[in-house]
Amino acid sequence: MHLAAPEIDHMAARESAKVNLDALIVRQDMEGGEAKSIPKEFSFGHDQLIYEKGWTQDILRKPDFQRSTSWWTPEKVKDMVVAYVEGETVPSLIVWRSPQNYLFVIDGAHRLSSVIAWINDDYGDGDISKVHYGESQNESAAQKTRDLINASVGSYKDLINAVNNDDADPIHKANSKKLFFAGIPTQALEKAADAAAAERSFLKINQQGVVLSATEKWLIHARFCPNSMAARAISLQGKGGAYWERFASVENKKKIAKLGESVFKFLFTPDLDTGELKTADLPIAGAYTADNALGLIFQFVNFANDVPTKAPNSRAEAETVVPIDSDGTRTIQFLKRAERAASLMSNLRKTNLSRSADLHPFVYFYSHQGNHQPTLFLATAFWLCGLDRAKKLPRLAVNGLRGRLENFLLANSFLVPSISRKARGEEKAVRQIKRYLDFVFDKLSANTPKAKLLSLIEKEFKVVTIPEPEDDGPTAPGSQIPIHVKNSLFIEHELKTAQRCHICKARIPARALSSDHLKKREHGGDGTKKNVGPTHHACNGAKDKIEKLEAVSL
Repeated sequence: MHLAAPEIDHMAARESAKVNLDALIVRQDMEGGEAKSIPKEFSFGHDQLIYEKGWTQDILRKPDFQRSTSWWTPEKVKDMVVAYVEGETVPSLIVWRSPQNYLFVIDGAHRLSSVIAWINDDYGDGDISKVHYGESQNESAAQKTRDLINASVGSYKDLINAVNNDDADPIHKANSKKLFFAGIPTQALEKAADAAAAERSFLKINQQGVVLSATEKWLIHARFCPNSMAARAISLQGKGGAYWERFASVENKKKIAKLGESVFKFLFTPDLDTGELKTADLPIAGAYTADNALGLIFQFVNFANDVPTKAPNSRAEAETVVPIDSDGTRTIQFLKRAERAASLMSNLRKTNLSRSADLHPFVYFYSHQGNHQPTLFLATAFWLCGLDRAKKLPRLAVNGLRGRLENFLLANSFLVPSISRKARGEEKAVRQIKRYLDFVFDKLSANTPKAKLLSLIEKEFKVVTIPEPEDDGPTAPGSQIPIHVKNSLFIEHELKTAQRCHICKARIPARALSSDHLKKREHGGDGTKKNVGPTHHACNGAKDKIEKLEAVSL
């Protein structure tokens, strides 16, 4: 994950086109588990991979820190199943037999999970996944995968039923005979005597292919630390909690699951639809996809808890920065701070939190073309948490400061990617944008004129404060209107017509609307429409403090 990279158009593929196979091989701590019995010689024949009776399900594991098995497209899963049935050459699985006799898949989890998915008819929407997650995962991708495989080789059930059936489909009949020879080549890590050695091998192997990012390596090194545990609890929506099952306290495990689900909802509700924007009601953290959201969540947890975010190079270094959590207590603390950070930014349809600043998504989280901006999202969370800890949130509303701040951010939105690129690195980019928000906040608090403020920004952040010409879409006669142009027009309209808080003068998201007496009730104000003004929840809740601050500033 490279948060400081230039903006990429994700709007045409907001919903993940990937197949979630993560539930099909159980995750486990490589040092844990009760002793098992496993044959000295083993293979991954089709009959051993049937979930209800195959011995591999009892002992087959993947490391608890391994990235989500949800990166493959339906076409790639189909290709792997075809290769398995046809006996084509595929790269070997690399496995490690633990001292307790569990068989850990060090490399090849996607390959093996694809075959398990076919044999058990679970591409994220079957019984195994439903038990693990509590619901189906990405049903459209799951069904597409099933249809592709059924059209190519047939379902596993079709092939089994064709074995002794002369009337079976000829293709199924032919493929059923190939099953007797089907398997995946396997290579064992013979020299890895313990979990630490196996982990080192995993890290070396995974510098090939899809290289582990700095954030992913940090998640591995910090897997017993509360920041990593909290991030995984959020990513999993509190379900399938192998990561926190190690804690003895049932109560703590329940709290972790509940908080994880709560933070997930604040970040990723509502679901982000594919294609053209039709609503301003968008998730503040963008679209959730299991293959890329964990890194963003982990960074969010770190910034919400003010953790130094330079990635450590080892497990020992990670545990020095954030000591391990032995009983779940500190994971709960990290989750509570993350929940507060998320709820400071946004209310949900079913929440009415007076602390929420109710940030408009088109000001703080999405570009003018509708693309989610992860750097700005993280920087905004970091910035808002800082104001919250310093008890400065009410200052945002003094004398319409927030309205002026947001107008400046929108008018000069090109500065955020410019500052990000100059920072070079995800942590530095987020901290620089946070510093930029603080800088603008302070200068506007002092009523610095716009022209002077731009000049100060140019000197402070070493960026050009004149925007480059914008690509306004294809100019050829008869050309179609691209999605980014439609989205730009939609966003312009939404920002122009959004209700404004009568206290801070900034825009209010539709789902976050609060109402306030223009003339206070204690001063005789009534509840008629003429005496009601729209507000953010935080402005409404801190109205008395804001008035006192305004009086002092006069």
